[in-house]
Amino acid sequence: SLMPQVSATRGGHVMATSTEFSVVPTADAYAMKVLDFDPGVASTSAIVNPNGTRHEVYVPPGVMGAEERYFMDMRGISESAGASDKPLPSGKLAANTWFEASFRKYSDNSSVSTLEEPVSITFYYTDDDVSGIDESTLGAYRWDGSAWQSISGATVDVSQNKVTFSSTHFSTFTIM
Repeated sequence: SLMPQVSATRGGHVMATSTEFSVVPTADAYAMKVLDFDPGVASTSAIVNPNGTRHEVYVPPGVMGAEERYFMDMRGISESAGASDKPLPSGKLAANTWFEASFRKYSDNSSVSTLEEPVSITFYYTDDDVSGIDESTLGAYRWDGSAWQSISGATVDVSQNKVTFSSTHFSTFTIM
């Protein structure tokens, strides 16, 4: 494996081995995962936040070419942590849980800001997470470095409490 493996042991016997790492680093960063994946194979990964929300990313095969392996960094963060340097549009309310995602090349750890093909991202939210927001008006947004951009084509399923969208760019995402 290109990424170091973590093994869980009991009584000196290996019980499980993984190249996915998940931690809960702080009160404002709810969950984090680093995933080593082969771009020639489809991959789905999710993080579950302590407040019951979940962010899932589906990476189709061939999304970045087949010559390189990649890391995907995923973080669930609180709105208060994200909004400190990414102010919301005037009059908009956002979900309390935001999602950050980025890709890095394994060979030199350089950032990949644009993918050749879109990946699918699904936000599973709770009623508490979107308290005060009319669910029928929810949409997906991506921070472009200076402002929030609405992501066209997002689908909202209020009966399943989920918003699904595709993106070829990565940074911070939220639903508003």
